[in-house]
Amino acid sequence: MTTILIRKTNLAEQCYDVVRRQMLEGGRYRPGEKISVEGITRELGVSRSPVWAAINRLAAEGMVEVRPRDGVFFLGFDERHLAELFAVREELEAMAARLAAHRRDVAATDRLFVSLARQRQAVSLGDGDAYAREGAAFHDVLVELAGNAVLAETLDRILAQIKLLCMTRVAGSDGQAAFVAEHQKIAEAIAAGDAAAADAAVRIHVQGLARTL
Repeated sequence: MTTILIRKTNLAEQCYDVVRRQMLEGGRYRPGEKISVEGITRELGVSRSPVWAAINRLAAEGMVEVRPRDGVFFLGFDERHLAELFAVREELEAMAARLAAHRRDVAATDRLFVSLARQRQAVSLGDGDAYAREGAAFHDVLVELAGNAVLAETLDRILAQIKLLCMTRVAGSDGQAAFVAEHQKIAEAIAAGDAAAADAAVRIHVQGLARTL
């Protein structure tokens, strides 16, 4: 196992960043797999305290489960929990769309259309990985346009959990093309400053994502 060296300042934050990134990148842990805290401490070259601080933070975010006397486990697919996450995501992203439409920052909104062009190219090439990146980037820009840091932080935690639960579930090219069309409607509503239309477009899109995934 390769040792990852990190700076000796703010260890808990750095441990959190490293372990969270490993989980979100996929392939490191399988759903339901037990996570070796001792292994992480050896890999990062730190003591148990900052690693446990990171684990507890990840548990609060719903990315791992700490079972007394049993250990730490990577969360697997849970349909009910996923449905609840999507319900919260729908409300928060709808709010973000309304705020973005009210702000109507034309220059910033152009970034949504740049992302749309990249999404279409990825779909035309059949590049699912590229589409996934650009689709996620579109939602990142949407939340950024809302200009609400608390909203952005909360959505980041929700999306991280959804990504973990849906890691092996991807939409086919037909589904991706439909999502691009839905993204188009969201972008157009925000660009027009139509908060109600932006809200409705986001809800339709997130509900479609939930059904697909």
